[in-house]
Amino acid sequence: MLKVTKMHQLLNRKIWGLLLILFAFVLPFGPAIPNIVVGLLGVFWLLHLVRGKLVVSKERIGIILIFTGYFLWYLLTFFYSENVDFFQRKLTMQGFLLFFPVLFFTMPYRLPKKTVYITLLGFSTSVAVLIFLSFLKQLPLYFEGPDSGLQALVGNNLSTALISIQYLSLSLYASFAVIACSYILFVDTSFRLKRKYKVIMILLIIFLSGALVILGGRTSIFVTALFLFAFALYSAVKHRNYVVPTLIIAAVVSGCALFLSNSETFEERWTEVYNFENEENPSDSYWGGTGMRLLIWDCAIKVISNDPMLGVGVGDEIDQLTLCYKVYMRNQLLVAGKTFHAHNIFLQAAVRAGLLGLFLFLLFVIYTSWMAKRKKNYLYLIFIATFVASGMTESFLQVNAGVLFLAFFSAFIYTNNTEALADSSDT
Repeated sequence: MLKVTKMHQLLNRKIWGLLLILFAFVLPFGPAIPNIVVGLLGVFWLLHLVRGKLVVSKERIGIILIFTGYFLWYLLTFFYSENVDFFQRKLTMQGFLLFFPVLFFTMPYRLPKKTVYITLLGFSTSVAVLIFLSFLKQLPLYFEGPDSGLQALVGNNLSTALISIQYLSLSLYASFAVIACSYILFVDTSFRLKRKYKVIMILLIIFLSGALVILGGRTSIFVTALFLFAFALYSAVKHRNYVVPTLIIAAVVSGCALFLSNSETFEERWTEVYNFENEENPSDSYWGGTGMRLLIWDCAIKVISNDPMLGVGVGDEIDQLTLCYKVYMRNQLLVAGKTFHAHNIFLQAAVRAGLLGLFLFLLFVIYTSWMAKRKKNYLYLIFIATFVASGMTESFLQVNAGVLFLAFFSAFIYTNNTEALADSSDT
């Protein structure tokens, strides 16, 4: 009887692991396909609930509240949000911020490092496949004439070729994929990789690094380059293995430099980084990435100062920012068919839920990082650092891709401590 019970537990953990791998693989192709897998995860969770197999304790409830506190506070902003329709749309999408922490912290399974890394590899491969297929679809436009050309292969033109995902969100995905593969390849020497997996990861790092440049997410490029160089240097110094890290860095840098040096389109995009004066192009409302963000951040601070403790509510955040753009005649931000959020995850939290909402979001980031450090869960520290650093110039919790990314990977990596649950099995 005991043997049958153990076999049943192993089977359930196997199914749990396969469902998580499947979700990570389809995540980049959202939102419809990931929602189907979310349904499967929900059914699996309900079966455990009915059979009384979930694990609930004061400690687990406490960490669930840490993970979801800022989201629960967002729910309360309903009572002072005037734009109820917008509130309902946003909170329905952001419900994943509650769903995944409850799912992971109440399920009785913790996965071995092997499964965790296969999940990350599946996600990274899926991101590469999405970008490659999008590139193939757009490639014919490159040859159609001067009006198309390289512009068809960059930014939103590339990211939305197959599915509707904004290029900054896809850049975030590619960035974390490169960083995760680099960590597994160069840093975590406690886990042995077969040669074929090492080759796959090296190819993913090179391809996705190039894809980042093409997509043009400048903050993601900077964050990725910083981690990539740090990991390669760590590996070279600690293990005296200079060949592979040097070749990878040389390939990435050379390829990016060659591409950028032969592209007027990218020269213009990167000029925006330091073009923060009001030098508006008469034929282009988007006169500069940095310049626009400075105006947006200034208005975000003004909106926060009007309702510092409670914020304006999830329903009214965009309306209040847009009102500020009109009042202070920020005509560059009043583009037909476009709305501009705060372009910073912390400012956005304060705009929608005040300093209390910002405190709860900071509590989530700081507390989980501190606990991850105590448990030597360095992969979680890398994940949260990637998300926060990338979110300094973009409000990823405003879009479905960003919400799913944070909700799933934060709970997944935190609960499956890759250091504490070291598995020395060969992959």
